[in-house]
Amino acid sequence: MAELLVTDRLDPDAWGPARVLLRSAGAVDLTRATDLFGLVPLGGDGDRPAVAAVCWQGDSAEILAVVVRADRRGLGLGRRLLEGVADALRAGGSDRLWTTDDGTAGCAWLRERGFEPAPRDRLELLL
Repeated sequence: MAELLVTDRLDPDAWGPARVLLRSAGAVDLTRATDLFGLVPLGGDGDRPAVAAVCWQGDSAEILAVVVRADRRGLGLGRRLLEGVADALRAGGSDRLWTTDDGTAGCAWLRERGFEPAPRDRLELLL
């Protein structure tokens, strides 16, 4: 997947295709998203096989969703995207990335990538 690059943030004009992919994951409250991140080919045009929605709140950010297109799963794209999101948030001054621990497979996936239980039924990744 060397041809892919994590963007630090998708331009709002590119949110349309990203929103379609995010909605394919089920009920994601995209009205709360302050930023969408994605893997895009070098040059920035074309395919977006993985996207993430984030609600950035100063020194922390809530991950609302990470979605990889069904035909590209199992290739490490979600992990790569999550690492890129963490790098961008850290560079922007955030010190943690969190989500509500609802016991889903998505939360189990995040635990495998370093998220740890935190107060108020959260999973957190210290940046």
